[in-house]
Amino acid sequence: MQYMHVTGSLSTVENVVVPPCVHSCACRQLQVTCLYFNRLEIMTLSVCPCRSAPLQLVALGLFVCAPVSPLLIVDFHVLELVKALFVHMTPNLSGWTEALESFLNNRGYKLATEDNLRRRFSTAYHWYLVLTITMVEHVVNLVSCHTRPLNVEDGSVSDHEHVQPSEYLRVQCPLCFRDNNWRRSGDTVNK
Repeated sequence: MQYMHVTGSLSTVENVVVPPCVHSCACRQLQVTCLYFNRLEIMTLSVCPCRSAPLQLVALGLFVCAPVSPLLIVDFHVLELVKALFVHMTPNLSGWTEALESFLNNRGYKLATEDNLRRRFSTAYHWYLVLTITMVEHVVNLVSCHTRPLNVEDGSVSDHEHVQPSEYLRVQCPLCFRDNNWRRSGDTVNK
């Protein structure tokens, strides 16, 4: 959540700076392949106990496919695009990653890993979804702890609000909430 706030919901990722190690840690070099919309980029990270690869990469707007020694890193923007795409069509990570691999190959980019893009991207995408769902649940829990429940008896909610669906529901799903008296008996879908 802090990262989303600092980057303005991923709009200013370029401004994020990864701080250097301030301890005398034994650092090791880790070479990773970064997947962006239009290219693959090889990046070398200096990894130590106080600066793990995932923390450094998230600060740069990238998401790892493995927590300890990631080889493929995916740009948050790509993950958000795939998430939005799969909301509007049947999820097909195999087809999507094959198309992406072909797109990148035609531009001269080849993955150096022996594993294909599908498995690594699928892992990164799965854990990205887990992270976003967990973040939303955390925000909902924080908000619900600080709001009082609505109650018809004390007048904070009118009886009318429980009888009729909101205007939003009627607009979004006219088939379900099409008329003003949506709970009347004998109402069927096929009139």
